[in-house]
Amino acid sequence: MKSSKYTLDRYDEEFAVLVEKGNESHQELIERSKLESYAKEGDILDVEWNPDGSFKEASVLQEETDTRKKDVSDLIEKLKNKQ
Repeated sequence: MKSSKYTLDRYDEEFAVLVEKGNESHQELIERSKLESYAKEGDILDVEWNPDGSFKEASVLQEETDTRKKDVSDLIEKLKNKQ
């Protein structure tokens, strides 16, 4: 069973689009219904895969998500203040 970190990029119709951390060109599509009850766009997820490569489960890495959101917010503020 393999585990990887992904960012929930967006919900697109019936799918959740996950982007692999460290390899942003790699995306996975998961049925929206498997994540939408607890994961929001922008959340960082620890995703577990079955041996056959199918989705098993995911959990939100809340501390890492909060840190990333703060970093992005700080960067936006810094850019606003340069103008």
